[in-house]
Amino acid sequence: RLPESSMGPTTPLGKGSGSGGLAKLQSAAKKVAASANKENRLLQNDKIVTINVSGKLFQTYVKTLRRLPGTLLARMVEPGGVLLQAGHTFLDRNDVAFHAILCYYRTDRLVKP
Repeated sequence: RLPESSMGPTTPLGKGSGSGGLAKLQSAAKKVAASANKENRLLQNDKIVTINVSGKLFQTYVKTLRRLPGTLLARMVEPGGVLLQAGHTFLDRNDVAFHAILCYYRTDRLVKP
């Protein structure tokens, strides 16, 4: 154990030096949380999900569905989304049309089915 005099002065957070210490601590905590969220999101991008469209199974990467933010498929792979949590979902839609939509997500080119 070090003698108290060798440890230097101690000041409780938020006192003595103003509330700057607490603000710095909160800022650092936010940066750590943001970094962890970004890392988790990047890891999720390589996850493969399955979409059952009227009996036909389609598999793709989460990052493919995130290419068009704000769309139904992109929302399904956001945190808390059904595809991200369960890894699969069912859509009662035309599988031929869905294939064209998924190809658009992959290539940015829409080919008429």
